[in-house]
Amino acid sequence: MAAVSDVSLIGRRTTLKDNEVPSLAGGSQQVRLLREALHEYKNDDNLIVLFFDSYDVIVNADAEEILNRFYKHEAKVLFSADGNCWPDSTLAMKYPIVKFGKRYLNSGAFVGYAPEVYKMITHQPIDDGENDQLFYTMLYLDDHLREELNIKLDSTSEIFQNLKGAVEDVSIDLSLPDKGPQLANNAYGTLPVIVHAAGSSRIHLNNFGNYLANWWNPKDGCVACHENTILLEQEDQQKWPTVQLSIFFVRAAPFIEFFFEYLMKLNYPKSRISLFIYNKKRCDYLFSVDSEVHLDNPETLHLLIEANSNNLTRSFIAPLVVRLGKLWSNFWGAVTQDGFYARSFDYTAILNERRGLWNVPYVTNIYLIKSSRLAELKDAYSYAVAQDADMSFCQFCRDSGYFMFVDSQHYYGHLLDPEDFDTSVIHPDLYNIFQNKFDWERKYLHENYSNVLKPHYNFTLPCPDVYWFPLFSREFCRHLIDIMENFGKWSGGKNQDERLAGGYENVPTRDIHLNQVGFERQWLYILDTYVRPVQELVYLGYSKQPPRAIMNFVVRYHPDEQASLRPHHDASTYTTSTALNQVGSDYEGGGVRYVRYNCSIVDIEPGWTVLQPGRLTHYHEGLPTKKGIRYILVSFVDP
Repeated sequence: MAAVSDVSLIGRRTTLKDNEVPSLAGGSQQVRLLREALHEYKNDDNLIVLFFDSYDVIVNADAEEILNRFYKHEAKVLFSADGNCWPDSTLAMKYPIVKFGKRYLNSGAFVGYAPEVYKMITHQPIDDGENDQLFYTMLYLDDHLREELNIKLDSTSEIFQNLKGAVEDVSIDLSLPDKGPQLANNAYGTLPVIVHAAGSSRIHLNNFGNYLANWWNPKDGCVACHENTILLEQEDQQKWPTVQLSIFFVRAAPFIEFFFEYLMKLNYPKSRISLFIYNKKRCDYLFSVDSEVHLDNPETLHLLIEANSNNLTRSFIAPLVVRLGKLWSNFWGAVTQDGFYARSFDYTAILNERRGLWNVPYVTNIYLIKSSRLAELKDAYSYAVAQDADMSFCQFCRDSGYFMFVDSQHYYGHLLDPEDFDTSVIHPDLYNIFQNKFDWERKYLHENYSNVLKPHYNFTLPCPDVYWFPLFSREFCRHLIDIMENFGKWSGGKNQDERLAGGYENVPTRDIHLNQVGFERQWLYILDTYVRPVQELVYLGYSKQPPRAIMNFVVRYHPDEQASLRPHHDASTYTTSTALNQVGSDYEGGGVRYVRYNCSIVDIEPGWTVLQPGRLTHYHEGLPTKKGIRYILVSFVDP
């Protein structure tokens, strides 16, 4: 069986003068270093040498597989092939014709017998600053030398795959469980095992590296996630890494109290966390969190440090957070040539089901960085002045070769949608149901509302065919009252009402319509989403989606204004009436009396909603409020 007898890191701790500027094509020093390394093996006919630039190459097979593929070519030296002739395109016509595949040499990777490789690289001198690609090209174009040393190209990517200019030709193949994830060359029907990237194609190499070399596979999931980690529980908590928590409010964000609540619940010793307000505080990690991130998982910091601690390659790691129900997250799987968003082949899979650590070209909103990296990142935000700060930061990391990982092994939390968050209104969170429904429900739905929809819920009928149930939190009630009082334009409680289409109200109340405060669209959604399912449970056989409601308003009862309401029928199929404040402490008296049944409701809790039939059967009146102010939210549904 073939085996790797030695791995040599050529040029380690040596400044490669030709490569100090990544955009320049150099490499003469690499050739000279390779000569020195192979000198002692120049006569070893049994030694096969594999050469590549390690920092932008992934090897996806063992030595035996690589050698078997090499033997099939019947070559002494085999170079990777390219679709472009560079750095001198005028040499293209001098290349031998190939029957199938790519015609041009790429010096990024080659394999061959040690004597032939040594003869090749010592055949002629190479000057400082000379391009290694051109050096190898001229050797290959020498017909005599090519024949003598039996130099060939891997034109159909049996072994080598150069990504530059060929990204569209390849894809990840997960259909071979015995082999693990493979890179498929769809142009030639091959499965290359040594993948080389250059320039912007390195971003795609990082993407493919999330699968290749058994990083992740469908059977075991993320294999690499469990390598080079630590268990914090094995350490005294006072020896856990110190973390600087940096909180950023880059724009107004809804539900901000939840943001701080989640941070306070992080299961990490508070004595080992410093806030950004401390100046020059020494730390082991920087934990940066934007205000639109809600960390539902209190183990977030704990888990990120365990995944990060013993691995310098993973010195930058971000937990995956997503806008709920949307394809918007805190990472991009790919970027365009100018650094903007592009959809990677596995983006939705990572969001929805694949668990692992993913090398990505862009992260934002939240990340953990090892302190040893911070000095290197100090100019990152101003690196690309024409771009936004977050894009500049990530471009700096990409250009510097700093990997950014997104961790989807656990559920960490979610992203808020701050778009259209209107801070010009009082209590803007109340209006935010469309953008951030999950957080809206947590804040404004009654904690027991979900029980109402469960089978066999025992509905209470305080009066015949009248049902009540918990719908809203007390905070909803307080905020809606605040919005109405802040608006302040209560109607006069007269029959003449210019707000109505006909200008006349038969049974007037002192009220404010929801459309006057910009809340009607939200309320109609609430009716359809939370009230209608309950109505369909209690009034069997009636269903209309969405429900139609023209009259939606908050009524204010006050002994010195309008204390009660005369008996009447509602202009509705059914009516909802929600108590907004507390009888006994906020007001005395009040309530509703159903005349036909001589049945009254006087003790409804704030946030509880009464459902009653509208026309014909439930003739009712508003009982006098004797002290304080009583507020109710009323909606005439399906008039």
